[in-house]
Amino acid sequence: MIPPTDPQPTLTVIVVRSGGFAGLKHSWQASPSTEDESARWLSLLGELPWSTQAPDARPAAIEPDRFVYRIRVLLNAQVEHEATVPESALTGPWRTLVESVRDAADNPTPAQNPGTDA
Repeated sequence: MIPPTDPQPTLTVIVVRSGGFAGLKHSWQASPSTEDESARWLSLLGELPWSTQAPDARPAAIEPDRFVYRIRVLLNAQVEHEATVPESALTGPWRTLVESVRDAADNPTPAQNPGTDA
């Protein structure tokens, strides 16, 4: 017997912030748990200029003591998109994405964090 397949692909967005004065790393992760959430995340991800990052995203433009954000999008555990965005270029949809991932990680739904009674 063939096991049933999951019609909803597994989407995970990971943001790692590094740098700053102390050089510490912090990471956040979000994974939508419903089809509506997946559609919202996919729409947000579709607004980002993955193939043409802002000029400030070049390694030479990364400033000392500023944060750098590494963003990875996994679809079914495979890297779909990846970008490195310095703090100075974290504007518009990039900022919206980072804030959305941080919010989702700080306020997980029960499906994202099964051990809670949220």
